[in-house]
Amino acid sequence: MRDKLFDEKHWESMIRFTREEIEEAKEVTAEVIVAKGEDFYGVRRGFIRQRSLNMSLLNCLYSSGAPIDEIKSLLPDILETFTKSWTNKSGYLDIIKI
Repeated sequence: MRDKLFDEKHWESMIRFTREEIEEAKEVTAEVIVAKGEDFYGVRRGFIRQRSLNMSLLNCLYSSGAPIDEIKSLLPDILETFTKSWTNKSGYLDIIKI
C-alpha cells in the first residue's frame, strides 16, 4: 500500500464504490444518448462525470498499491472519456490532463 493514511479496507471500499459509480455513469450516459442523441449537451456532461470517476479510480488504485498492470488497464477508458468530454472550448487545463 502506497498511502499509509488509510487501511486496506478503506481502499477496497473506495475502489468498489468508484467502479459502481463508473458503471452507473456509463448506463445513464447511454440512456441519454438513446433518448436525446449524441449531440445533446447532457451526453458531454456524462462523459465528464466518467472522466472524473476514472481519474478517481486511478488514484485509488495507485494509492492502494495495486499492480501497475491493473492501473495501466484504465488508460484506454480514461483517454476515451477525455476525448469525448473535451472540446476546443473546454479550456487549457482540461487538455493538459491528458
